[in-house]
Amino acid sequence: MRDGDLIAWDDDIDLACEARFAPLLEKLLVEQVQKIDDAIDWSVRRDSDCNDCALHFYISFKPKVAGAYQPFSVSIAIKGIVGDKAIKLSSFGAWHNPACHLDGLDKINWQGTNIYVPNDPDGYLRFTYGNWRSPKKDLSVGDGENWECVSIDTIKKAQLKSEFIFKQDD
Repeated sequence: MRDGDLIAWDDDIDLACEARFAPLLEKLLVEQVQKIDDAIDWSVRRDSDCNDCALHFYISFKPKVAGAYQPFSVSIAIKGIVGDKAIKLSSFGAWHNPACHLDGLDKINWQGTNIYVPNDPDGYLRFTYGNWRSPKKDLSVGDGENWECVSIDTIKKAQLKSEFIFKQDD
C-alpha cells in the first residue's frame, strides 16, 4: 500500500492469526516448511504460555551457501479477541488493535499477486503505526494508538516458554 514497494531496510514479514486457528497454523507450519528449498536451513519457533497456548510463531532461515538468498524472518502473532480489541497474546495485553480489523479480510494487489490484509488496511496501519505512510526505522512504543501498560506480574504469571517445533539439521 505504501507506494507499491517494501520498506528498504525491513528484514522481516509480520503476520497475524486469530487464536482459534493457532493449532491449525502450527500443524501447517510443521508440515509445509520442511517442503521448502533444500538450500535453506529453516526453523520454526513457538512461544507459548503456562497453559501451552501458542502466543507467537517465528520462522527464520539461513542459506546453506552464503549469499545465495537474503535471510529474513516471518513473525506470526497470535491474537485473541477480548471485547472490541484484538490483543497480541505475546504482549499480554499491552498491544492491541480494534477487533473489527479481524472481522474479515480485504485483498490488495501487490506486484500482480493478490494478498489478503486486515479489514480496512489503512485504518489498521494508522491505528498501529500512526503516520504509516512515512516509514520509520525505529518504531517506538506509543507511535500508534495501540499500547497499554501491563504489569510485570502479568508477564511473570504467563511463564513464557519458547521451543523449536521444526529445526532443520545442518
